Amino acid sequence: MPVLAALDWSAHLVTALIALRAFPVEDEREVLVATVAIDVDHVPIAAAMLRGDDLPRPRTHTFLVPAALAVLGRRAAAYGTLVHLCRDLFNGPGVGRVRLPVWAEALALGALLSCAWRRAR
Repeated sequence: MPVLAALDWSAHLVTALIALRAFPVEDEREVLVATVAIDVDHVPIAAAMLRGDDLPRPRTHTFLVPAALAVLGRRAAAYGTLVHLCRDLFNGPGVGRVRLPVWAEALALGALLSCAWRRAR
């Protein structure tokens, strides 16, 4: 489990770095922290899994979290959690009851990379 968590967080951070190159914001550090901080809600699930229970994805893994952060004026944190949730749409149980196919993730990442590349030129 710790290895999978480290790989997942790494993938979230890389995705956030690409997103920041495509659509920059002022506080990149807050974006990167928020990108992985939203997974703190997995701690109770990990404990339950160690006991043999299987729990659903936490309720905080919804698009209401970045919306609430934006309303509270934490735009960089909203950006980071939004990037995290967008990646989650393609991985694991998805977001809420929505899970998109892997080929759609390839298209989304390709589009994001294209935006980052164009901005770098």
